[in-house]
Amino acid sequence: WSSDVCSSDLSVLQGSLIAAGPSADIIIDASRSIEIRGDLSANRNIVISAGKLVEAGVVSVRTHSSSRLTSTGVAGQITITGLNDVVINNVIGLDNPGLTSVAVTSSFGTLTVAREAGRIETGGELLLRGQNVQVEGMLRSSRATAQEDDRELRILAIQDLHVLADVRVSGSASLSAGRDIRVDNATITSAAAGQTLTLTAGRNLSLGNVDPVAGDLAPHAVMLAADRSLQLRATSDLRLAADASASVSASAGELS
Repeated sequence: WSSDVCSSDLSVLQGSLIAAGPSADIIIDASRSIEIRGDLSANRNIVISAGKLVEAGVVSVRTHSSSRLTSTGVAGQITITGLNDVVINNVIGLDNPGLTSVAVTSSFGTLTVAREAGRIETGGELLLRGQNVQVEGMLRSSRATAQEDDRELRILAIQDLHVLADVRVSGSASLSAGRDIRVDNATITSAAAGQTLTLTAGRNLSLGNVDPVAGDLAPHAVMLAADRSLQLRATSDLRLAADASASVSASAGELS
């Protein structure tokens, strides 16, 4: 059973939409843009997609702080795909132990997890992907496996990635950008035993306040931590400011 919503150029979902039956899904497809202001709750999957034409500056999917997305069953997935920009400014997946994955993609624009109310939490895999990715809100994943080559958190930016948030996962995490990665006023940890954290930049990787400005009192400190392995990779410049730290906790841990 599924609840399908097909919309015109610009749609606003104000009220609640509930698909409570066994294996029930919510599927939303907008031709240009959609704003989610109400709650979505499905027993299984929530699938939101928007955009048919690549348009610079257009937000294909925007969620608001008044909204909450939940999957209440035992094997649910939440998938959000915008052709252009995507802005996540709400709570997704909190207190949903059966949620197996959350995937949010901006195919040809910028994906932003907003500072105001953006929070994504899952007991499964978490994938964020866009031409550019801006992480200002909180990310959490409690999933951890014994496999050495899997990644419970993956953030993929074709161009640039900027992280200014608290990102804490139990399993392994991989953050990559085709050009630059900048981490500022952020904590990123892969905490469980045997887990790894990898940051890979196709050009520059900057951690902390690498360009201090006189009179700037804003926080910039960065903490990166993993158990077994923490790898920092940059094709061009790797810059670690005085207020940035990187550490591993295992007795035979590797920091490179």
